[in-house]
Amino acid sequence: MSDKPPPKYMIKDKTPSKEEIIVADKTLLKKIIDERKSLEKEKAEWETTIKKMQAYQESFKDLERKRKNIESEIKDLQNEKDRLNKTLNDIKNDINGEKKQIENQKRIIEDSKNKLKKQRNYIEKQTNNLKKQQKDLNKTKQDIENERKYLDRDRKNEENQLKDIKSKIPPLEKRSNTLENKVRNLENKQQNLKNDVKRLENQKSSLTSNIQNEKKKLQNEKDKIDSYVQNEKRKIENEKSQINNEKNNIKREREKLNKEKDNLRRDREKLDAEIRKLKSIPKQPIKSKTPAIKSKTPK
Repeated sequence: MSDKPPPKYMIKDKTPSKEEIIVADKTLLKKIIDERKSLEKEKAEWETTIKKMQAYQESFKDLERKRKNIESEIKDLQNEKDRLNKTLNDIKNDINGEKKQIENQKRIIEDSKNKLKKQRNYIEKQTNNLKKQQKDLNKTKQDIENERKYLDRDRKNEENQLKDIKSKIPPLEKRSNTLENKVRNLENKQQNLKNDVKRLENQKSSLTSNIQNEKKKLQNEKDKIDSYVQNEKRKIENEKSQINNEKNNIKREREKLNKEKDNLRRDREKLDAEIRKLKSIPKQPIKSKTPAIKSKTPK
């Protein structure tokens, strides 16, 4: 605040002429002293007001810094929200991928079941064929036994006839040899049939063993898939829990931010009220004027 008085209060002639003798007026001097005190008091009030205004300006700067910090925090929270949304979308995509893999595994199991069913039907068909062949072999074996009995009987008859008819020995021997050859051939056929039966039984055992192994493999695959599905379900539940925790943290941070905004709004309203209050203080006009200085000449 300038100490210079307004132009209308300036004293143009500060130094009186040598001929003049200045006589101080006590009343005027008191008025001047009182006016100076009033001006000094007003000056002190204005200096206090200026200091308050400077303090308010600093408060405004602090509020502006807080506002920028809050805007930065809001931006960070928005970025965090976008990142969490992206993470959630990635988790959803992973879950959909896992579901597709599970569906593929189910289709594979279903295909394996169908293959096993076809293989079981094939084995049952082979078993029925084996039973039929076994029945045929038993029948052939019985026929061979019957034929062998007939041959034995015929051979005995021939031998009896040999005893009676020695003259017919060579033809009978030849016939006997022929019959023996037939017997040997039949015995060979019987042995071959036995070998076939044994081979078919071995095939049956091998097929039965293969079926059991396939069943064990399918059961193991099913157990692995069930275990994998359970583990993935637990992982998904854990990730859902983590996402819910993150959502709750974000909610708490948002509530905290809203609370800080409310506090800031109340502080700003208080500050605006104080500023309006300061603006409403009327300025004190300077009512007194400096009177002219009268000089008296002694008589």
